[in-house]
Amino acid sequence: MLRLIGLLIAVLIIFGSVAMNAETKHERVVNLTGGGLCQNSATTIMTEEVSKLKPGDILTVVIETENKHLIKAAIVLEKLPVVYEELTDIDLTRFIIKLK
Repeated sequence: MLRLIGLLIAVLIIFGSVAMNAETKHERVVNLTGGGLCQNSATTIMTEEVSKLKPGDILTVVIETENKHLIKAAIVLEKLPVVYEELTDIDLTRFIIKLK
């Protein structure tokens, strides 16, 4: 129950600030949870999603914590022009990604 409340508070904090700036920023959420994700598919997905970003847009990538290295590796290997913030909550990690 406490995990659910903590997750709800984290979501409200993250999305509350986005809702206030909704007219200037666009936010997309990509959920990469579940089995079957490999480095090649993570890299392809990240490259495609980052190519869609415009200045001021926010991309949130949700992934299981044990697989978060796939996202970090994709950003580094593809030299994606982004900055990101990593938020870990129990079993899930959220990457809040913006263009540099």
